[in-house]
Amino acid sequence: MTSLKFKMGNYQTKLSRAGVPEVYLNAGKRSRNNLERDTPNSNMKRPRRAEVNFLPCFPRGEDPESLKQLRQQIINKVSKTERNLPLIDKLMQTAFALRRKEIVNDVSAGGN
Repeated sequence: MTSLKFKMGNYQTKLSRAGVPEVYLNAGKRSRNNLERDTPNSNMKRPRRAEVNFLPCFPRGEDPESLKQLRQQIINKVSKTERNLPLIDKLMQTAFALRRKEIVNDVSAGGN
């Protein structure tokens, strides 16, 4: 059991050094390099039962500005009386990464 804990710790260290944003958000550590970050237990809900601050990467060829435009398209499509639901579903799946990033960053910044 102890070796498994060390393996997971080493794996998390490798991911954080690689710059995986999900590991960065879940860490919540203050260090010499990041003095402005909160202490580990302040304003952070602890994950329970495999719940994590999941932060997917943007789809290929997309950036935050293009995803904001995509979100505006979704709003326009939903406001119509004749809705194309498969198209709306596809657009929502594409724009999910941007919305999830906004949610996770607001929660980790201390917003309610």
